[in-house]
Amino acid sequence: MAAKNITNKLFLLLKNYYFWQTDIAQINVRNPQDKFKAIIRIDPQTFQRINITVKTPCENTTFKDLPLPMKLSGFNVKNSWSWNNQFTDTCHVSSNKIETFDNVEYKVPMTTCYAVLAKDCSPEPQFAVLMKKLNQNGEQKEVKIVTPEQRIVLRHQSEGRVSIQVNGEELNQQDQEYKEYSKHGHVVCRVEKEGPYVKIVLPESGVKVYFDGYACNVKLSKMYQNQQCGLCGHYDEEYSDEFRTADFRQTDDVREFYKSYIVQDGQCQLPQDNQICTDEQCDYEPAWESNDQIESEDEMLTSEKPYYRTKIVELNDQLCFSTVPLPQCPPHSYAERYGNEKNVNFVCYDRDEHQAEQYERQVRNGESLDLKSQQPTFNRAEKLIEKCSSY
Repeated sequence: MAAKNITNKLFLLLKNYYFWQTDIAQINVRNPQDKFKAIIRIDPQTFQRINITVKTPCENTTFKDLPLPMKLSGFNVKNSWSWNNQFTDTCHVSSNKIETFDNVEYKVPMTTCYAVLAKDCSPEPQFAVLMKKLNQNGEQKEVKIVTPEQRIVLRHQSEGRVSIQVNGEELNQQDQEYKEYSKHGHVVCRVEKEGPYVKIVLPESGVKVYFDGYACNVKLSKMYQNQQCGLCGHYDEEYSDEFRTADFRQTDDVREFYKSYIVQDGQCQLPQDNQICTDEQCDYEPAWESNDQIESEDEMLTSEKPYYRTKIVELNDQLCFSTVPLPQCPPHSYAERYGNEKNVNFVCYDRDEHQAEQYERQVRNGESLDLKSQQPTFNRAEKLIEKCSSY
C-alpha cells in the first residue's frame, strides 16, 4: 500500500510539473484492471527527449517531448540484456504487400532496385535488410543482410532452393542445413533450414531473417523499438506514424515513403508513382489513439476519435460494404465534424446471402474487410468524419 501511495504521488507530481506537455484521456479507456503500464520512447534523432505513455485502469496519460539530462547515443543497451528470447515482432514482405512490425498493411511492388526493408537507424547502426526482384517480370527475389561483421546474400536459385553467400563464401547444400560463424568466441551468425525457409540468425545484432526465394520475414529484438526504419515501419507500437521517410520526415504519402527507401544504381530504375500503387491501393488503416490532439479538458470529456472500419450501407434488399475502411464514430457518439469527400466503391450482396451475413458479422465484431479486388457494385462520394462527440 505504501508503494502504491508513493507511486500515485509521483505520478500526480509529474502531471502537475509538465502540465503543458501532458495529454490525459479518460473516455473509452479499455485498459485491464489492477494493471499499470508505462511505455517510454526515445527520440531517435536527438536521443535527448522522450515521450512517456502511462496506461492505468482509469486513464491514458501521455507526457510529450520531455527533456533528458544527458544524450543517450553512447549508452549501449545491447550489452545490458540477453537477447536470446527477444524476437517477438515480425514484418512480412511478399511480392507486392508489406505488413509492418506495428501491423499496418499496405501494397507496394518490389522492383529490381534494392529496397530497405528494415534498418537500425541509431547513430551506430547494427544491421540492414534489403530485398529486390531478380528480374522485373518474375517473382524470384534476392535478400541482402548487412551487419558490421557480416554481408549475407540470399538468392532464389531454383524451385525450393535458395543460394546462400556469407562474406563472399558460397555455402554448399550441407552447410545450408546448419552452420555457425563465430568471432572472439561469440556466435555472430547462424544459418539454418526451417521448413521451406532459410533462416539467418544474428544473435548479437538481435535479428532473424526468413527467406524462401519469394517472400521474406524479418524478426527484431525489442531493443530496436523506436529506432527501426525502412519499409517495415517505425516499430513503436503506434499505427499513426508508421510512414517515416529515410530522412525521418513523417508522411501519409505511401509513394513518398516507399521511394525514400529505394537504393538506386545503374542496373535498376525507380518506378513511377502510378506503378507503385493506385489511389485506393495507397490507402491504409491507421489506428487512432483516444488521447491524440485533445485541445482542452472540456473537449476531452465529450470528444471521441473516429476509428477506421468497413462501412455498411443498406440498399433495398441488399447489404453493401465499402471496399476500403472509412472513419466512423464509436458507439454512443455522433459525427460532429466532416472533412473532405472521397469516392468510395461498394460491393453489394442480397441480404439473405451467406456472404452478406458473414461480412456483416465480421464488421459488427470490429473487423475490416479487404474487398479492393472485388468488382464494385456502385461508387459514391463519402464525407470523411474528422471528429465525433459523445451523447
